[in-house]
Amino acid sequence: MRYHKFLRYSTYRRYGIFVLTVFFSWYGLQAWVNLKSIDTSIQQTREQVIDVDEHTAYLNNFYKPYLESEYAPYFLWHENGSLWRNEYIVRLRHTIDNDDAILPEIEQKDSILLSTPQASWLYFIENKLSFLYDWWILNK
Repeated sequence: MRYHKFLRYSTYRRYGIFVLTVFFSWYGLQAWVNLKSIDTSIQQTREQVIDVDEHTAYLNNFYKPYLESEYAPYFLWHENGSLWRNEYIVRLRHTIDNDDAILPEIEQKDSILLSTPQASWLYFIENKLSFLYDWWILNK
């Protein structure tokens, strides 16, 4: 008799086990996502610590002696884009005479300025797809 009672309520037990399985799966998935986010934040913190250490080492090894040198005001003045009293900006300009041309002459094609999109489309059809253009004219 007990066995028959067990079988009678087995459907409810199956549903209950299924619901518990879904619940624990969801809970396990959330725990795994939290673990991955914690690992990611730890990795980012380690990278930030390394960046700060490198920046501090740069400041101590290079920038501090640079600022303590006798040329520091000169370099800082130029970093700000200012010139000293006897300094000038020199711009070099290179010109090519036609007689002493270094570069080979480039053939220039006749450029046609088209005023409307329709004109440019017709120009494209005439030059690139001339066989279609001829067919279109004949069948018009």
